[in-house]
Amino acid sequence: MTEPVYEMFWDCPYCGTKELLGLTQRFCPTCGAPQQADKRYFPPEDQKVAVADHRFVGTDLICQNCQGANSANASHCTSCGATIGDGDREVVKREDQPVRAPAPAATPTPAPAKKSKLWIWLLVAALLALMVLGGVAIFWKQEKAITVTGQSWQRSVAIEVLQTASESAWCDSVPSGGRVTGRSREQRSTRRVESGQTCSTRNVDNGDGTYRQEQTCTPTYREEPVLDDKCQYQIDRWAHQRDAVAQGQGVSPAPSWPAVQVTGCASLGCTRQGARSETYTLNVTVDGAGADTCTVPQARWQQITPNSRFKARVGVLTHHVDCSNLTPL
Repeated sequence: MTEPVYEMFWDCPYCGTKELLGLTQRFCPTCGAPQQADKRYFPPEDQKVAVADHRFVGTDLICQNCQGANSANASHCTSCGATIGDGDREVVKREDQPVRAPAPAATPTPAPAKKSKLWIWLLVAALLALMVLGGVAIFWKQEKAITVTGQSWQRSVAIEVLQTASESAWCDSVPSGGRVTGRSREQRSTRRVESGQTCSTRNVDNGDGTYRQEQTCTPTYREEPVLDDKCQYQIDRWAHQRDAVAQGQGVSPAPSWPAVQVTGCASLGCTRQGARSETYTLNVTVDGAGADTCTVPQARWQQITPNSRFKARVGVLTHHVDCSNLTPL
């Protein structure tokens, strides 16, 4: 079966006559202006028409210039644009096709007023302002004189204990040494399964003032659970138990690590040393901006004596002292 072909529409840019047929009416039946191919458009679905189903289509009048058939509503031939109805044109009346009155001109519908987007611009401006202020707070610094009023240090050693931990994992990924104590069936993932199709109709321009409609379909999917075995197991692991901490003020006596007592064995309940950490802090006052603290490497920390004065970069808004590049005064 041949697919139906419908007329595209065009509007006359000279007299304003609307919804003219793209194939049948190459000239405006009201003023005779020629059709512009790039002005053709698809009609709304509820207004689509096949050839000869339009108020300006018919054989009430025969154009003597080109012998084209026209509706009685036409003032100009839709095939050649010549004037219809003067004394030089032969008029043929058909009894089996009554003349239809032209459709009343549609009252233009005013375009809906655009909603104000002022609030969007205000929101964007507020966000930009917050970003600028945040950047200023972080990066805006200036050099100021500071005085070192004190020094402190802290060193810590983590103590770990070997203990039994209860964990769970998919049964195909239980670690070596894990002792399975239980098993359950659980959802591990999902898979997409085709469940049907969603179809829609689209208009295809034939390039000659007509168009056809094609149906396109895309598959739809549903998610189905994928089940697998999950295992509960026990395993012996080293876990953090506590921190041994040593701390002090000043460079003398020199910083030292805390005394740590561990068993050093490898059975349940045994302990061992873990990671170490150390921090070296300067207490400073900023001329005209109060007190603060900052951390420096140990080698730099040991070279500084109380009441030493330096130039340092200080946050204009945060007043935080950056001690990464101290310049002696």
